[in-house]
Amino acid sequence: MEEFELQIIISSGLNAPEKATLGLATALAAASSGASVVVFFTMHGAIWADPKYGHEHVFAKFETIATYLNILAEMEVVLEGCTACVEEMCPAVALRPGFRLGGLSVAAIRALTVPTLTF
Repeated sequence: MEEFELQIIISSGLNAPEKATLGLATALAAASSGASVVVFFTMHGAIWADPKYGHEHVFAKFETIATYLNILAEMEVVLEGCTACVEEMCPAVALRPGFRLGGLSVAAIRALTVPTLTF
């Protein structure tokens, strides 16, 4: 099993993109500081696995969700989507580059030993 120092769970989708933005900015700050980070997308947050979303600015001085996801993927931060949630939110869509699928149970087990923030 991979070792992470921080897990960020994104459950906010199109209804609260500012929360997802803050979570991704936090993931970027941690990864840029050298921490090993995993970002887990679940519930409405699974929508960000679809490359057609996240291109609008939702808060001044912050990047778009798509920009954060691209940077995190380039930094090889693990972007993991809940399998059932991604299938619900993004049926028959090719996932955004850098995304992989994983079970909610894996994120839950990780939360026992890895500091976890939810947005």
